[in-house]
Formats: sequence, structure tokens, C-alpha cells
Amino acid sequence: MNRLGLFGLLLLFAPWVQAQDSMARFPINETGCSLLFPDDPGQFEVSYSDDGLPVYTAETIGSGELNYAAIVIQLDANFAGSDSAALESLMEAYFEYLQGSLGYDYGIGTVKGLKMEENPKVAGISDFWSNENDNYAAVRGWSSDTFLAVLLIFANEMPADPLQKEYFEGFRFP
Repeated sequence: MNRLGLFGLLLLFAPWVQAQDSMARFPINETGCSLLFPDDPGQFEVSYSDDGLPVYTAETIGSGELNYAAIVIQLDANFAGSDSAALESLMEAYFEYLQGSLGYDYGIGTVKGLKMEENPKVAGISDFWSNENDNYAAVRGWSSDTFLAVLLIFANEMPADPLQKEYFEGFRFP
């Protein structure tokens, strides 16, 4: 194949390669929140917590068989005016619940004090979980006094994912 033919072939596949290595912003139903996903998650499913709070969930598969998932809980007036310490405690309790219910036995320990550049009043925490079956989850939580968001990346092996930082930092509050 001559150089011009090879160049044409590369141009043909360039949009596909670029799409696999980038994120796009998707709204979370009518909440005003949005986040980045490597592929369209479709409409978020809505359920309700035991105390009646709306819970929005979605999942999509990115490149390398990584599963990207999001859980967004719309908080009620009881959380209005909560400070960072209270929001971190709320997220920590929810992380503990999720870790057990999703079957992850081990965690590195919660990293607290994360801040969102665009919204410094938002509290953030993160953790990394694994289990005996060599399944891994990287987890990031963000909370304001109106929404709590948990972003997860699941994998059988946790490769260095170039999109992980973009995904975890791509959540936006209304």
C-alpha cells in the first residue's frame, strides 16, 4: 500500500480511535447535574432510598472492558447547610454500605478533603476496593447539600486508565 493509501486509511479510522479515548457530557435526567461518560448511558434509572430520596443510576462500558457507573442521590432539606465534615461523613457511610453490598472485601482507606475546582463548597472523598476474585473498583464521591454523587470504575484488572481522572472530575452540580 502506498503512503497516500495508508494516510487515507488512518484518516478513516481516526474518528473511531478518538471516540474511544474521550469523554462526553451527559445530563442526569432533569436534576441539573451532569457528568462525563465514555459512551452514552441513556436515561438514568430512578429508584428511591429507604427514606424516600430519589436515586439516579447509570452504567456504561468504556474501552478495555472498564465499567463506568454513577449513583446520584438527591438530598432533601435535612441536609441544607451541611458543612464539608458532615458531607464527608455521609459519603463515608454510603461508601461502607456500597463496598459491602457490591462484594468488595478490601479497601485502601478513604481519602478525604478532595475539592472541586469549579465548586469549592463541594466535599469529595475517594477509595479503591478489591475482593478475593481480583475485581477492582476505583471510587470517588462528591457531595453538596443538595446532591450526593458516587462515581465508580469497575475492572477485573485495574489498568492505568487515562480517562479515570477526567471521569472522576467531570461531575457537575446544578
